[in-house]
Amino acid sequence: MSNPLTPEKLVQRVLDKVDTDHDTTRKLVQELFNIITEQLKSTDRMSLYGFGTFKRIFVEESTGRNPHTNETISIAAHYRVKFTPSSVLAHRINADYSHLKPIMIEDEVHEGLLMKALKLEQSLTETEAAEIEMTAVKTAEEPVFESEQSQKSGIKKTLITGVALVAIILLLGGLYMAGKARDSQETVPSEIKKNIVLQADPEKAPEPAPPAAEAPKADTPEEGPSRSYTITTGDSFSILARELWNNIHLWPYLYSKNRDAFPDPDFIHPGDSIIIPQKPDKELMIDDIESSILMAYERYRSLIKDQSDSSRNANRTINARYVIAGGETLHPGFLDRYKNRIDAEDIRKSIEMVD
Repeated sequence: MSNPLTPEKLVQRVLDKVDTDHDTTRKLVQELFNIITEQLKSTDRMSLYGFGTFKRIFVEESTGRNPHTNETISIAAHYRVKFTPSSVLAHRINADYSHLKPIMIEDEVHEGLLMKALKLEQSLTETEAAEIEMTAVKTAEEPVFESEQSQKSGIKKTLITGVALVAIILLLGGLYMAGKARDSQETVPSEIKKNIVLQADPEKAPEPAPPAAEAPKADTPEEGPSRSYTITTGDSFSILARELWNNIHLWPYLYSKNRDAFPDPDFIHPGDSIIIPQKPDKELMIDDIESSILMAYERYRSLIKDQSDSSRNANRTINARYVIAGGETLHPGFLDRYKNRIDAEDIRKSIEMVD
């Protein structure tokens, strides 16, 4: 639902954070708008460092249609304003996802068919060599008429040609099927393709694969309220919480059940095994959820202190603030209840994230 930030609401936001009077604040806010407007009147762009750039773009005269009367109208030439956020702003907004990396998707269908074609070609070469050797032995042992040799050579060429055509048909069919599979995959978000069976909705769970002797047990959910799960490429505790429980702010509870195996909440690898507990009830399990949020926050702060030279500390600071901001979102008053255990600057920044 849209909730526009009017100039008066912006003035109230500033008053809540800065010790000043209403009239002065209103004049300052209005003057900021005036500066941006005047700048765009005189130049093509207005940049605010660390926030973004306003660009003035000229639009030629064009024809359009009145949506009320359906009449054709002439739209006069004019300027439109485009805003482009800076990388600093984009990084802050996407801080929860900064640890994710691109996933290289290999087309196994193409590779498999090519390997089959190479093996078939090698097999044909070996078969042809054996036939030539056998023909040479028979020629040495007993005479063969020239017409018989021609007939055998023709059969051999026909056989090789037929097998080659079959290999080409298989390869082309595989390429077509791979293209169809890739097209169908583009309509499904990659985050949904997880080998997780949702306990809360068994009717939507994928059908189990046929039993295989070599299948790893870690990929099969266990009976009861908890289950084991093997991390795949692109997984994180926050993504799993969002997919499993439809609430990204509950990820510290998931992490709390696996913290002994993962000292750094942001450092998990494909192939690692974790325990997925039953979804916590955010109304009935307030103490457990808030304890897990404080634990995750303090873990980030401990890593920052112990690894003071780490390049990951900037992201850890942002993530620590998002953790406690999630606590305030889940249970309003969280920051006030635990202000003695949370850094004052982190509280101030996390309030801005909640707002």
